[in-house]
Amino acid sequence: MPMPPIRKSTTLLKSAPNALHSIERLASLGVMCDLGLEKYAMTKLFDRTFASSAEDVKTDMEISEKIGLLQRFVRPHHLDIPKVLHNETAWLPKVC
Repeated sequence: MPMPPIRKSTTLLKSAPNALHSIERLASLGVMCDLGLEKYAMTKLFDRTFASSAEDVKTDMEISEKIGLLQRFVRPHHLDIPKVLHNETAWLPKVC
């Protein structure tokens, strides 16, 4: 999507002569400005956009508990993972 042309305002030029240069520089970055704006908006809207329902939280906790129980005894050799790929610290339960 092309950027709209920048109108040079004499008021802007009088009040902040370097401001126009900065605006033109930002406009020339185009996509980066859009991504920055999108990132800013999503950090503000994340909780509303990707909110978990109470039912989802309950299901997540149940699954987490089951995974925790499995982590107590399932080890890489039970899953036929080659010894060179064993990393025991990755299999330790995480303490949150």
